[in-house]
Parts: sequence; structure tokens; C-alpha cells
Amino acid sequence: MVKTCIIGAGVVGCYTALLLADKAEITLVEKSPVANKPCSGLFSSRIFEFLSFPKKLVEARFEEIEINFGKRKVTLILEQPLYAFNRKKLEEYLFSLAKKEVNDVIIDRAISVTKRAEVFLERSGKMKFDKVIACDGALSTTRKSLGLPSPRFYLGLQYFIKSKEKNEKIRTFATQHGFIWEIPRDGKIEYGIFETPEIARKIFGKFLREKNLSVHNLRGAIVPCGIVTSPYSNVFLCGDSAGMCKPWSGGGIIWSFTAAKIMESIFPNLAKANFFVKKVFFTKQIFYHRLSKLVRKCSFLLPKKIRIDTDWVF
Repeated sequence: MVKTCIIGAGVVGCYTALLLADKAEITLVEKSPVANKPCSGLFSSRIFEFLSFPKKLVEARFEEIEINFGKRKVTLILEQPLYAFNRKKLEEYLFSLAKKEVNDVIIDRAISVTKRAEVFLERSGKMKFDKVIACDGALSTTRKSLGLPSPRFYLGLQYFIKSKEKNEKIRTFATQHGFIWEIPRDGKIEYGIFETPEIARKIFGKFLREKNLSVHNLRGAIVPCGIVTSPYSNVFLCGDSAGMCKPWSGGGIIWSFTAAKIMESIFPNLAKANFFVKKVFFTKQIFYHRLSKLVRKCSFLLPKKIRIDTDWVF
């Protein structure tokens, strides 16, 4: 079997491991045994087309999103309902499944990766594989080691308050380049922002103060937008390492799972997988980015209600 290293045991890395369990001898490398990525865990119902999940992981379901462009409100009617997962529990669940299917799990930090599928670990040293699949996050060591370009970076910030409020609608507030969100969940409300790093904290802090909420204890994560693929036949990037986040929402799980399925369907031919993933996503990413900017400028032209697929505009 093909000796394969998957770097990163987050949601995308573990899903990829499950996909390849019968096709490869997998070593799963993860720098931290504790799930800790701040993320809303808001996925469309397409998530259930990839895997089945215990009901206890889902905290809420939504069929509408209210977008506030200043005083103007637009309601999105969702063709695919959105489900709010408990992100920490989701990561733990997928990691528990992946551990049973892979050949080895190494808790160590990858410090370098070569185009020949050599992986250098902080404590374990050099390891040689046939293939490397990098799911190692927004600041991907693999992408940097190979000298590949970085995607555009946004900043996601997250804040929770306890609440018994019952609301079946997500509310968002357009900002200069992104948006602030308000998501009612199981016993709490999540507030967050998706914006450029230079202004995200200032805008979010002002929003929270206007609601008389604390601006302390914020959790944050870098959000990469802009498809980056590997030019090498032994290395495949997926998830945040490949910039697979939608430019209008920052979400990336459906895109990442789709890319992983493309790769799995033609594995171990990673050169072909890299080609097809770029073909599927590159143009979409550019178009969606430009469309998001246009919508902000011309929000006054939008109808009050829009039916939309939040994963694929086209």
C-alpha cells in the first residue's frame, strides 16, 4: 500500500484519513492532542452527504440568514439548511474514528516537508513517505516549506454569552470587507467577526461595547481565502492549508471535503488530483471574491428576500 502521511488531525485531516483508510498505509501527524480551533462549526446539510454524525454534535438548525447592510435588511432563504455543530466535540469525534483506521498516530510538530515526501518532525526527526497530504492549517508548514504562495488572510474572532433566547435565524451585519455574526445556539449566543486582520478587533470591539458586552476572552483564528495547490506529484494540500475558505463567509468544510473526495477518487495520482482541484475551485474563488465586493457596493439593489445555496453560487 502507498505509505502516506497526513499532517493535521483536525476535521479535514481526519476525514481524509477515513477516506484513504483502505487505500493507503496512513501515518497521522498532529501537533496537539487537544481540539482547540475557534470555529463556528456552521455547515450546510451537505455535511451529511459525506459522513453521518451523532445528533449530540448539532446545537442548532437554520433555514434563514438576516443580513444587515446598515439600515437595509436582506433575508437569505437557504436552499441547504445550516447546522451549528459543537466544533470541539466534532473534532474529538472524528479523531476517535480516524485513530481506529490509520496505521499510526504521531503527536509531534512537522517543521518541514519536501517535494520528495520527506517529513521532518520536531522530536521524531526525518520520516520518508510515498505521499504527503497536508491539512496543517492556515499557516501551513508544508505550504511554506515548498515555497508556495500564501492565500489572502482574514481574521475570525469569536465570543459567547449565555442565553435562553429562542431564535431560528442567524443575523449578520456587513462590515468593510466581511461581516459580524450572531448565532443562537444551545443555551448561548455566539458573536463573531470575519474581517481583515488590520481592522477586525477594532470593529468587533465597538460592536460588543454597543451591546454592553465584554471585549475580553475573545478567541481567534486566521482564515485563509485563495486556492493554493501543490505543483508536486507527491504532495497534496487540503483545507486551510490550500486556502479553501469561501470568501463571503470564511467557511471551508464543504469545499475541503469536496476536494478530499476528488483526491481520493484518483489516489495515489496526486498530480492529477492537484490539477482537478485547481480546475474546480480556482475560478470560483476569484469570482466569489469579486462578487462579495460588488454586493457590498450595490446592496441597495438587492431584493428583500433571496433564495441561495451557501456552498455554490454556481
